[in-house]
Amino acid sequence: MKTQNYANAKDVLPPELLDQVREHFTGNLYIPGKNDVSQRRELIITLAKSGAGAAEIARIAGVTTRRVNQVISKKRRRTWEWIE
Repeated sequence: MKTQNYANAKDVLPPELLDQVREHFTGNLYIPGKNDVSQRRELIITLAKSGAGAAEIARIAGVTTRRVNQVISKKRRRTWEWIE
């Protein structure tokens, strides 16, 4: 399973930017990497088309089986393509 890297915003953001972020949100904030989400979505679809099961896909992609099923379901609704 993929290991997430976390950092304290105080340690990585300039003080001015940190103050701006705090104006809009406090708490845990996830910031995906560039193309991270779309690449993961494509990986899930590709693995599903190759016949991999949801648990195996989840392990490889670093997401839950629920998220795997959500991505596959959304793909089916958009394209009417059946993924086994």
